[in-house]
Amino acid sequence: MDTRSIILFLLIIGIQQLPINAQILEDSVEIFEFVEEFPLFPGCAELDVSYDEKKRCSDNEMRKFLMQKMVYSKEAREMGLEEKVFVRFVINTHGKIEQIELNQGAAAPLKEMVRTAVESMNELPPWTPGYRRGKAVAVRLMMPIRIRLN
Repeated sequence: MDTRSIILFLLIIGIQQLPINAQILEDSVEIFEFVEEFPLFPGCAELDVSYDEKKRCSDNEMRKFLMQKMVYSKEAREMGLEEKVFVRFVINTHGKIEQIELNQGAAAPLKEMVRTAVESMNELPPWTPGYRRGKAVAVRLMMPIRIRLN
């Protein structure tokens, strides 16, 4: 019996006790969208400030990093592409980025630019993972990225 059949079988017999904000993958790793402590960009967890300030640092540093890494391709520039691209990705329990997803309707050159920038975050030291009930967990983040020609 393959994994899909097992999952389908479990759903049919009524084992649907998953929290609404979690997803179980084939390797039994839960991915949460809501946690007590969200993952923190490298360097922000070490600050001697409140968690809210660490979170603000993380959001700001991630935006700055992505903006530095996003490079308009010649094709995107020639086409005059400007739009909002939504990116979702998981920060695993080891602080690495995985499972990058981009909205279907976005133009391919812009999606590639965003994907490359997000993937480049794995070149940094690991993020501090998210925590739920005192345990490190995988967390899915989503963010809109507004792309405009200057």
